[in-house]
Amino acid sequence: MAGQLKRLFIPGVGESFIQENGGTPYEADTVQKYPLGTIMTLGLRKFAYAKAGGTLNCDLGAKQASHQHMAYTTIAADAAAGDTSIVADFGATDGAAHNGAVGEDELVGGFIVVFPHSSNTFVRQIIGNTANAGSGGEITITLDSPIPCALVTDSDHCEAMASPFLNVKTDNDGGVNPVVGIPTVPATKGQFCWLLVSGPGWAAPQAEVGDAAQDLAVTFRHDGSLDEHDYSDAYNTKQQHAGFVLSKAYGGTQGAPFINFQIFS
Repeated sequence: MAGQLKRLFIPGVGESFIQENGGTPYEADTVQKYPLGTIMTLGLRKFAYAKAGGTLNCDLGAKQASHQHMAYTTIAADAAAGDTSIVADFGATDGAAHNGAVGEDELVGGFIVVFPHSSNTFVRQIIGNTANAGSGGEITITLDSPIPCALVTDSDHCEAMASPFLNVKTDNDGGVNPVVGIPTVPATKGQFCWLLVSGPGWAAPQAEVGDAAQDLAVTFRHDGSLDEHDYSDAYNTKQQHAGFVLSKAYGGTQGAPFINFQIFS
């Protein structure tokens, strides 16, 4: 059995987590059982609950395939310090389909960055949002914790993203999107499953991964496979850090190799 971290909202403080036993990270669900981004721990390993946006392959990293849902926009209603919701202008080309539409609570598990021009920038996690049918409009976004300062209509600004686990895909996208985990089981579009986000595991390696001394740093390639960190290779010189080689074969050759993933620590 795994230890599962459950979200706990503390009024006036914010969101935290409590650990409970139960569940398994090795199954795909047709019906969503947990909030996206729920964390489960099993020994040294951590898993995150995600929704498949396409067929997932356990040999490759699953990528966060959604763009930012809400671009730089204005605050649409005054808010006072201590409020736990804000109103924002949702643009006509915002949303997953670029048509100004967003479903109720579609942004849950995502994040909003707020730019109050008379104070410091702050970030909050999103725990709710109202819907907009299309072509833009005002939406109310509910936050995990109170805001630290007042916000002024049409003067202050914000941007928002949905959960990084809302739309994950095994995809050769040329290295545009980041890997957010390694699928523990095959899954098809619309299913829900767990992704390994931290700790020992395996994904398909290129030939150079861990095949020599001082060859421990690992990156994700454009297709979600693993490669060594090579400054002279266009595919991985600026690519996402995946982790490090934890154990290889006798004699220093590649072996599996086992990787300690460091995607969400």
